[in-house]
Amino acid sequence: MPDDLRATSFGEADLVAALADVGDRLAYPAERAPGFDRALVAAIERSMHGEPPSRGVRILRLLRDARLRSGSWSTARRAFVLAVTVVVLLAATAAAATFAIRGVQFIFGPAPTGLPTVPPTSARTGAPTGPETHGAAPPLGSDLFLGEHMTLAEARSRLGFGIEVPTLPGLARPEVYVAQVVPGGALNLVYPPAGAASGPGRQGVWALITEFVGRVDRPFMQKFVGRGTSVRPMEVGRFPGLWVSGEPHEVAYVASDGSLITDSLRLSANALLWQHGDLTLRVETAMPLDRALPIARSMR
Repeated sequence: MPDDLRATSFGEADLVAALADVGDRLAYPAERAPGFDRALVAAIERSMHGEPPSRGVRILRLLRDARLRSGSWSTARRAFVLAVTVVVLLAATAAAATFAIRGVQFIFGPAPTGLPTVPPTSARTGAPTGPETHGAAPPLGSDLFLGEHMTLAEARSRLGFGIEVPTLPGLARPEVYVAQVVPGGALNLVYPPAGAASGPGRQGVWALITEFVGRVDRPFMQKFVGRGTSVRPMEVGRFPGLWVSGEPHEVAYVASDGSLITDSLRLSANALLWQHGDLTLRVETAMPLDRALPIARSMR
């Protein structure tokens, strides 16, 4: 499986054409082919019997039909194409499993049109996020749709899970927010650069850490990944994770009825996501992976 998976519009017909081209270009010993082609096609047809029309099954049907229609491929080449297809489908299955970060749904394509997008450097504030001194600047991250602003002690008593915080030396004190759009709540920690005072709004955000109890049956967050963004499977310590980098991707929160919370749609910088027990954690930052990983590994 490749280390770096990029969004693509490569469709089923393109896959059929590409595999057919491979079959025509590569040689295969003809004396090994008789019987293998027929047995493989029969096995494929048996595997499709009674199965729901998944993407993989549809691709197999297309290739089976192409095999039956084609009079130009040699038996050996057809066998090779079908064998490659099986390998491709197995790799695709493994890649799909890699994206199983609970509570986060990856959509490879643009966000729905007509929704407001909040650039990283602009503010979009909704309801007040907590008590503030009259006339004082709002706390760092107050325009990011992160929930109610509070202290870390208040967040610990409010949330239905044991929260984790980074213990990496030198980190500044974060602004703390608790969102209730997911069962059990979600914690958001907004960090200014190390040694810097907390500034207002989105300006000056160095890292945003989000954590919540992920559920398989319902996404809490959607990520819209375009062509210029890569998704890299990896591990954070001994836990499965993903590194999303490249062009800024769009991220939005999901309401309990499955609809997007439109005011939350915004551009995201690089993001490291991983699972730790029941928790799903995410570090968003403009830093490269070698700077984000130590923060993630220090979570306790």
